Amino acid sequence: MPPLVPEMRAAHVQENLRSLERLGSDVAARVREAIGPESVAEIEGALRTSWLPAALDVALTGALGRTLGDEAVRRWSREALIASASTPLLRGFVATAMRTLGTSRAVLRWAPRAWDTIYRNAGELRHEARDDGSVVLVYEGPRELAGDDTYLVGIAGAFEGALEICGAPDGRFEIVRESARVARFVLPA
Repeated sequence: MPPLVPEMRAAHVQENLRSLERLGSDVAARVREAIGPESVAEIEGALRTSWLPAALDVALTGALGRTLGDEAVRRWSREALIASASTPLLRGFVATAMRTLGTSRAVLRWAPRAWDTIYRNAGELRHEARDDGSVVLVYEGPRELAGDDTYLVGIAGAFEGALEICGAPDGRFEIVRESARVARFVLPA
């Protein structure tokens, strides 16, 4: 049996592609050119509820990183997640999480559930609460995702966007790589 391909919900990848426009039409054009017209067409032509290879999002994130750098990737990913939260894919999930957990860092306990809504065959995300008030999200996944430093920066930005959506105080995740397949996202107290 062939290995399972990591996938993402098309709606999320489409929002990521659309979010490039917020960085300027010239940046969006350069990133679109870098990933190629076939990839752009595959993303734009997919049904929003379908699954796309996560490699498309990795390529998109990498192209942005090469164009503007990792800090731009972090900001873009944060904004893209905020935009995705208003789509049917995540809107109900966000409302339920906020109703259940409130507007605080506690909402990060649901990050693994959100991960499973967006990703398939892409590894596991675990939440670890610490006595010192810090939060750790541990991602263990395939090398093509977990082994890509720029993609990890994008994931950190998305987690920061989740905090913003929920009205939690500003926070910045530190990325601690344990191996090519495991990374920790640490939000200090």
